[in-house]
This record gives sequence, C-alpha cells and structure tokens, in this order.
Amino acid sequence: MLKNILFKCFGFSDFSFYFFLSKFILSFFIIQIINMLSSMLKEHQLKQIKKREEIEQKRNVAIASSVKFTSQMVHHLNEGVAQTYLNQRKLDNETKQLYTNIEHFSRQTNQWLTLMNSFNDSLKQLGDVENWAKVIENDMREISSILEYVYKTPTTTTTTTTTTTTTSKQPNSK
Repeated sequence: MLKNILFKCFGFSDFSFYFFLSKFILSFFIIQIINMLSSMLKEHQLKQIKKREEIEQKRNVAIASSVKFTSQMVHHLNEGVAQTYLNQRKLDNETKQLYTNIEHFSRQTNQWLTLMNSFNDSLKQLGDVENWAKVIENDMREISSILEYVYKTPTTTTTTTTTTTTTSKQPNSK
C-alpha cells in the first residue's frame, strides 16, 4: 500500500522505492542511533557532573581536614614556641638578676679587700710600733744599766764631771 501511494504521488520505480525505503530506514536507524548516542552523552554528562560533585565534596572534606590539621599543628607548635619564649624571658630576667648580684658581690668583695688591706696595714704599723717600743725599751734598759753602773762605781773623775755637770745645769734651769 505504501508502495502504491509512493508510486502514484512521486512516480517511483521499484528500484527507487527500495532505495528510498533503505534511505528512510537508514535515516530512521541513524536518528535512533543519534537519539541513543544523545541519551548516552546525557548520561555520561550526568555521571561526570555527579563525579565532579563527589570530587568537589571530597576536595572540600580534604581542605577542611587539612585546615583542621594545620590549625592543630600550628597550635601545638605555637604552644612550644610560647613556652620557649616564656623560658627565654625567665632566663633573661634571671641573667639580669645574676648580673646585678655579681656587681653587688663584686663591690662588696672590693670593700672587704680594702678593709682587709687597711687592717693588714694597721697590723703592720702596730707590729712596727711594738718593735719600736721594744727597741726603745731595750735602749732605755741599756741606758738605765749604764747609769746604774756609773753611779755605783766610785771614780773621782766621773763624780767631778757629774757634779760639774749637775752644777752647771742648775743655774741655767732657774
């Protein structure tokens, strides 16, 4: 029936009919294939979109995990750095205090040395005075013994000299 209509309307021959029919069927299959390929392309694009979304979600999760990990690491390191900084400040303060104490002890030691040197000098002078006193004492004893000896020995020359000396001194002393 289609064949008769096509023959009357378009003046097809048998060969041309079959040729037309084969082109028609071929174009139908091509349209079906195109539709099928189009639907496959759409499915593929949907799968890609879903995969991109999954990848984006995983990327966001990975970024969030990285940020959290980095934050925790920085916090942990900052605690160590902060503790180190506090320790350094304590050491600096203790060093300053130690330096101040050293200066104080140095001044005090110098004062003690000055005092000890002064004491040593005083002891030396005392020893010199004591030695001088002993020398004078010995000299006085010697003079005393000489005087005793001179007064005890009866010599005329000595007595006259002594008397003369004594008499000559008396008028001058008045």
